[in-house]
Order: sequence, then structure tokens, then C-alpha cells
Amino acid sequence: MSTNTDRLVSTLASQLSKPFISSLGLGLVSSAYFFHANLGATFFGIVPLIHQETLPSSTGGGGGGKKAKAIEEARSRPQTSLKLWSWFYDRAAPHMATSSLVASLSYLYSAYNLPVPSTSTSSNRPPIDLKPLLILASLSMATIAPYTILFMKPLNDDIKIQAKLKPPSPITDSSTGQIKGEELNAWLEQEANRKIKSWSRLHRVRLVLGSIGFSIGTVCLLLV
Repeated sequence: MSTNTDRLVSTLASQLSKPFISSLGLGLVSSAYFFHANLGATFFGIVPLIHQETLPSSTGGGGGGKKAKAIEEARSRPQTSLKLWSWFYDRAAPHMATSSLVASLSYLYSAYNLPVPSTSTSSNRPPIDLKPLLILASLSMATIAPYTILFMKPLNDDIKIQAKLKPPSPITDSSTGQIKGEELNAWLEQEANRKIKSWSRLHRVRLVLGSIGFSIGTVCLLLV
């Protein structure tokens, strides 16, 4: 048992001492962090909670009623939806920007240090040149930042500005008894939901780019 463990540790240390392997591992870990974090944010985080179309039942026991009430409250207050998004985005953005950059540079460095003609260490497999795959993985992760700046930043800035605005308070007209401000609030609510849904659609492109980098990195590691 001890001999096998020592052999495994020795083999792992020997592999990680190679710049190609260590940089490939770092790229894979960084791209995995980016992909899985964004996967969770896309399908299980605050954003899908804000604009999910099917609400839990508000009747019966359990926490379904409380959850439905919380969602309805967020929807009925446009500023609440936008502030929740801003809170989420401000905390996630540094992590995603850093992980995508580290993954891109690591894959590129791994391609640069790739042994020629290839990486296959198995005597049963012919050498395979992984450099094109590693460059593609690097490009997919590097594309995320310019895509965000060109296609998503204007919408991000717009949402943040609107999140800071004070919503109008409904006022009852004493002469007619009509409540003013409700129509404006309804319009703001529609605008808030529309912007967050637009952001979600644009964000899925980044999720695809992250999945490409992560998948290629996994394949390359398996072929080493």
C-alpha cells in the first residue's frame, strides 16, 4: 500500500514538474471553475429566480408559499430585481474575468511548451499533436472578455444605472381617486425583466465559450 502510494506521488510530482502538464492542469482547473460557476448562475442562481415563469405553489405546507411570495415581491418591485442582479454581478465578475484570463494564458503556455511531435505517453497510441486543440481552448477563453465588453457592457451599465434610480411612489389623486404611478411602475417592471432576460441570453454565449475551453482541456489531459 505504502509502495503504491509513494509510486503514485512520485509519478504525479514528475508529471507536474513538466511545464506542459502543469500549465495544462492550471488551465483545466481555471476553465472548470469558470464553466461550472456560470452553469450554476445560469440555471440555479439569482437570475433564473428573478425571471422564472413557473412559480411554486403558494398553497400547502412547506416553503413553496414563502418562495413564491419572495419571487412575486421581487417582480413587483423592479428596483429589487435589478439590485439583486447588480449584487450578483459585482461579486461574480472579478472571479469570472480572472479565471477566464488564467485559463487562456495557461492553455497558450501549455501549447508553447508542448513536446514535439506530441504528448502521448502510451505505447499503444500514436503521437497526437495537441497544439491546435490547446490554441483553440485558449482562444475560446480569451474571447470571453472582448465579447463581454463589446456586446454585454452597454446592457450591464444600463441595468446598474436603473438599479440605482429611486422608483416613483404611487400617489392617489384626491379628485378622481385614481392611483398615479402604478402604470409607470408596471412599465419599469417589464423593462427590468426584459433587460435581465436579454442579459441571460447574451450570457449563454459566454457559457458556451467556457464549455469549449473546459472540454478541450479535459480531452487534452486524457490524451497525455
